[in-house]
Amino acid sequence: MTAILKHGATTPLLTDNSYDSNLAGLDTASLVYACCASRDAYKVGQAAPGYAGLIIDKVGHKQDGDEWELSLSCNGIYGNKGQRQSLGYPKTTINQEDFDGVEDEVISASRSFFHRGGFGAYGGSMICVSASSEPINYSKTYWRNRGRFLGIIEQKPYKRQITCNNKVITGDSITWPLEGGWGTAQKASVALPSVVVSDTYLTTNAPQTGRIPGAQSPPNPPSIRFINATTTDPRYYWPNGWGLTVQAEQVAGVSLWRVTYIYEYQHRILPA
Repeated sequence: MTAILKHGATTPLLTDNSYDSNLAGLDTASLVYACCASRDAYKVGQAAPGYAGLIIDKVGHKQDGDEWELSLSCNGIYGNKGQRQSLGYPKTTINQEDFDGVEDEVISASRSFFHRGGFGAYGGSMICVSASSEPINYSKTYWRNRGRFLGIIEQKPYKRQITCNNKVITGDSITWPLEGGWGTAQKASVALPSVVVSDTYLTTNAPQTGRIPGAQSPPNPPSIRFINATTTDPRYYWPNGWGLTVQAEQVAGVSLWRVTYIYEYQHRILPA
């Protein structure tokens, strides 16, 4: 081996240089330096000479007398661009009756590329609900980061459920002017329609609890069979007509809500 000497010091000589770029992973370079005065001239974790963004991940040592030949295996993202998306990502799922989902994977010099509760740039309102990372080189200078996002990319129609049962009322003085009924006040038990409409929304807004209690009609309400029952011992109800209650579930403390508005029809007057 021929050494190159400058002022009595041995200068490393690059004898082999190969580089591979990778759009879906880490770029790699293999560098061989001869005429190294020390086996520690290049160390794992140092920047790769001549390749900004690449890191020395492995060093092979071969001694020849007082000199060393060092074989450097280097990887990273060339040009200090900082990050690179893995092939096949992001994976997006658009749902009709549930939140939309995105799974993403990014190679980065940071192990905290995704943050739970952070927003993702996938359109709409997508919020990170889980994040993980793993090192992909020996020096742990680059990480494979995975994030899972939930939210709304496309607006969802509300989901409606209608329940229609009989509501049996009992009183000592009821007039029932329908078929098979009676025209004078009697002690009786009769059935009234009990209609409940449940509309479930997927939204980024908290439930509108300020609307309760009160008379609130559902959008596009179903028909109600109106029965004009009378009693000499009435009890009045407010709210009457359509009344509103609400149930809501928040997703993992982030601004995503599954909100159900429940509308129940209440007759204005019933026997006490």
